[in-house]
Amino acid sequence: MNTSETTVFHSPKWAYGLLLLVGLAAWAGVIHGGTVDHDTDWLMRNNPVLSSGDLSWLPAIWTDFSVDFRQVLGAEFLPVRDTDILVDFLLFGDNWRLHHTGNLVWYLLGCGLFLSITRLLFSNPVAAWAAAALFCLHPIHAQNVAWLAGRKDLLGLVFFLAAWRIWLLGSRSNRGTSLAFLLFIAGVWSKNTTIVLPAILLLTDLVVHRRSPLKRWRHWALWAATALPLLLLSTALGRQMRLFGEPHFEGVGAGLALQLKLWFMDLQRLFWPSDLALTYPAPSPSGVLEATALAALLMALVLTAWKARESSPLLSLGIGLFFLSGLPTTAFSQLQNLSADRYLLLPSLGLALIAGVGVETLLQRDKHRHVLVLALLLPVLGWRAQVESRVWRSELDLWSHASERQPEVLDNWTGHGRALRALGRTPEAIVLLQGVGETFKDEALYHQSLGALFLHQNNLESAESSYREALRLNPDLRISGNDLAVLLSQTDRLPEALSLAERVTKIHPSYAKGFNTYGALLLDARLLDAAETALLQAEFLDYNNPSTACNLGGVYYLKLRVDPAMRPAAEWWWTQCKIRNPAAAVPPDIELAL
Repeated sequence: MNTSETTVFHSPKWAYGLLLLVGLAAWAGVIHGGTVDHDTDWLMRNNPVLSSGDLSWLPAIWTDFSVDFRQVLGAEFLPVRDTDILVDFLLFGDNWRLHHTGNLVWYLLGCGLFLSITRLLFSNPVAAWAAAALFCLHPIHAQNVAWLAGRKDLLGLVFFLAAWRIWLLGSRSNRGTSLAFLLFIAGVWSKNTTIVLPAILLLTDLVVHRRSPLKRWRHWALWAATALPLLLLSTALGRQMRLFGEPHFEGVGAGLALQLKLWFMDLQRLFWPSDLALTYPAPSPSGVLEATALAALLMALVLTAWKARESSPLLSLGIGLFFLSGLPTTAFSQLQNLSADRYLLLPSLGLALIAGVGVETLLQRDKHRHVLVLALLLPVLGWRAQVESRVWRSELDLWSHASERQPEVLDNWTGHGRALRALGRTPEAIVLLQGVGETFKDEALYHQSLGALFLHQNNLESAESSYREALRLNPDLRISGNDLAVLLSQTDRLPEALSLAERVTKIHPSYAKGFNTYGALLLDARLLDAAETALLQAEFLDYNNPSTACNLGGVYYLKLRVDPAMRPAAEWWWTQCKIRNPAAAVPPDIELAL
């Protein structure tokens, strides 16, 4: 190898420095002064716990498993993620540039850790650096890096790779280390998908170190004893919080066929990331011929990994890593979304290892050829990463990009419409959605989104028509039911509004807004006891809503007219109303304890 190769790639200082440089060049666009409202609001920006920056919340973050508190924190037990975000708000407040910088720092730290792992696995430092650079610059990571709510993915990545590196170093000296276990636990409590680490370590032991697991059964028993309680905890809490949706298939055979299709969709995006978007179409059921062809391709990959375990163990490791690290997000996991770019952060490590093997093979034939390969590949990847990450700078750019890339997905169009409405461009949003009406005319959520736009425009007749069509297609839609009930009450059809609102609360017993609407309508009907019950339930489900407090103030104020003992309750709730909404009008004979 020539001198320049030795200087740049053999030297850890130069190798890490060069990776940092290309990483910064590719991902600098993620640093900006705004956010996108895609789960970022309730998970971070307006989260009453995390955005407070108050360290007194730490005990609850780590020990409170109540449904209400977990719901506030995203319905998961991720105390490392929550602590990290809480500290960020303590240090940075609402300086979003620094929050985005935090995401970039965690990501680049993960890239550096992966380079340290590839330098342990590959004998050729150029191949090791190429594998790490491909991972670092892959544009499919834009969602993980540019989305503030994706911090959990980045933390999970860092702890996953740190634990893997510590384990590799310990395995070289035939010693385990407790630090790897602690890092693994921190990873799972940052992102649940990190639970696959023991399987990756076992695969590494089998194909790279060529050691039988039976000879180290105590070691693997310790990993199982660490992983199993974490898995049971996250699964139990996920079921309690209803994170899992209905199965996307009927029967194991249909599930396997669906998963085969998802795997090859993922591989297509990893190898050719030209149509990345926020949401993707759900795969249609495979026919017999298609399922057979996909199964044959999968078997070819498995056989390739098996045959290569002796001659090219890192190729086997890369293929195995892709499949194993994707297990938590398979069709059998019953996740709400079947496919998302953020799911591929860990599986893309497998692709990077495979690419490193390819570079190593090229170098064996011509040691100078890597210069041309890297010179062509890295700028293209870096440019694509810049393009994809800058899309996340604004809500409108994000959704217009998604609707252009994946026009067959309704969510992309409705998101595009919401972004236009938020900018005061509601007529344009209506025209946009009406333009795809023929495609989505049988989708209830299409009509619901159109109804919301008409309602925002105060076109009550068109809004009512759209909501009724949405409920005809899906009678259980809570937003359509709630909004239509409000609309009916505004047009003097209170009995029908009450009936509809009551139905919404029965179908959706955790829908705080529905109970608030129902309580407000009961208040209008002067059914005060029933209104009190509904509104107290709304307060229980959403304890900081100003509308609920004001409505409860109205209930007790009317009760006060017949029962003077209701005055303390009326004054307390009107005080809460004024605290939560200082612009609220309060009855003149009510004294506020402000």
